Amino acid sequence: MGIDIIFVLGPSGVGKSDLAKALARKLDYEFYEVDQYPADGIDVHGLRREWDEFWLNVRPESLVDLLCGRAAAARKTGIVVGFPSMLTLRGAHLRALNGKVRVVYLVGTEEQCRSAFLAREQKTGRRPDAAHWNRNNKAMFDFLKTPEAKPYIVAAFDDNDRRSTEQILADISDVTSD
Repeated sequence: MGIDIIFVLGPSGVGKSDLAKALARKLDYEFYEVDQYPADGIDVHGLRREWDEFWLNVRPESLVDLLCGRAAAARKTGIVVGFPSMLTLRGAHLRALNGKVRVVYLVGTEEQCRSAFLAREQKTGRRPDAAHWNRNNKAMFDFLKTPEAKPYIVAAFDDNDRRSTEQILADISDVTSD
């Protein structure tokens, strides 16, 4: 059996980091958090050369090989990678990952995500405002409205409440099953 790689993306406040960690724990996979402000998680995890080859040249093979090797070295059968909200994989990047990496976009409404983001930031003592959130998430929400995004979407909220981790993980398992 090969190594399973899951990329978790979505807007700020949707719960990517918590849910990616929970998924990795549930599956007993390695976990990499790329969203490490102010650090760059690509550099922190030593993925720069391989990431740039994928991002700039749309060639994921060296990144996939490195992630598989890291998971195997940790004696795991997979790896979950959580990304920052400003990263949107689409088009050629999604096509290049097809069959190599499972891509999941966690979603909620703009209001749900913005409210969760602002509440979290207030707890940390940082004080970005709604305008900051709007600027940094516009491209993500524009993409999530496209037909291209639909196969990768998993809802993080029911009405105004965050869905349970178990519910979301079940949906992620459905979306990411081959």
